[in-house]
Amino acid sequence: MTVSTLTHAKPVNFIYDVSGKFSQSKAEKQVSKAGGTLKSCIPEIGVCQVAFDSVDSAQNSGLTIVPDASVFIPKVQGMPEVANLTVSESDYGQPPASGDDDFFFDLQWGHNAVGAVDSWNAGHRGAGVRVAVIDSGADGGHPDLAPNINFDLSMSFVDGEAWYDAGPDVSNHGSHTAGTIAAADNGFGTIGVAPEAELVILKSLSAYTGSGSSYATMAAIVYAANIGADVVNMSLGMDVRHNGYFDVEGTPYDTSDDIKFTVGGKDGIAQFINTYAKAATYARQNGVLLIASAGNESTDMDKTDSLVKLPAGLPAVMSISALGPRLWANDPNTYTDHLAIYSNYGQSEIDFGAPIAAIT
Repeated sequence: MTVSTLTHAKPVNFIYDVSGKFSQSKAEKQVSKAGGTLKSCIPEIGVCQVAFDSVDSAQNSGLTIVPDASVFIPKVQGMPEVANLTVSESDYGQPPASGDDDFFFDLQWGHNAVGAVDSWNAGHRGAGVRVAVIDSGADGGHPDLAPNINFDLSMSFVDGEAWYDAGPDVSNHGSHTAGTIAAADNGFGTIGVAPEAELVILKSLSAYTGSGSSYATMAAIVYAANIGADVVNMSLGMDVRHNGYFDVEGTPYDTSDDIKFTVGGKDGIAQFINTYAKAATYARQNGVLLIASAGNESTDMDKTDSLVKLPAGLPAVMSISALGPRLWANDPNTYTDHLAIYSNYGQSEIDFGAPIAAIT
């Protein structure tokens, strides 16, 4: 890494962890006096987003701040170049051939892996459960999603993008994730694991870049708790390392533009983790089950002394690795719980494994 505070002079957003009893007007005065601009706050946890003209000016502000690091949709690492990731119309239903009227249901091997059909038959279809999906938004007009989305509560935390703006990609990540959770059982497309659950779409990542700010994700977590969400799903994440460097450019796999930042003369990563944890802890204390992707870098988390995955690595969050079958198309009865070749793993980090489609 070659970038330092001395070479990164353009404006950057930071996260200010306000100490003591929170007062937004007081925080605004403190930030202004330090040469910054207060943009917004999350009063419930005493955290604000602030802007400075440069990293240097922020570093010398005297405030307890850390860079608003990039959060992103985990990129799949280690996928063979020859892998065929497309499905043609002739593929579905072979095998198996259930005859279900949701015409892609027969490709949803994950439902068999988690015993979804048995659960449905026992009367457990998600009715009465509110699931907040923090992701890149979702297509609010999709016939499989619209019946279960709470349009009044869904919200975007990304400037200039509505929560229902799914971007140019027809396989929008947030739409895919929301559908895996609660696509309606309506004779069209797929069926969600909980086809009668209520979806609240919370956009913290751009549907166009796949990345966003940590502050937006924190704000979405707190909002989900405030509206009574039962579950928060976060198929997103970020890597932080105990070396003081932060990605603020939305380029998590390019470390050349990362910035070095210290708090009180010390590595700022610990402060960043503690600030992020405030949002997760607030939600957990309000009865929310928080679930996050463990990441897709094929890393043994038991044998890395520097890498931390957020939000998956926070104590209040359940970290989920990816599982899947091998050659399922040849044998639908094959074992479905192999660790995905790209998934992070390790007993010190992972709480559960789940079918690939549920965490990508």
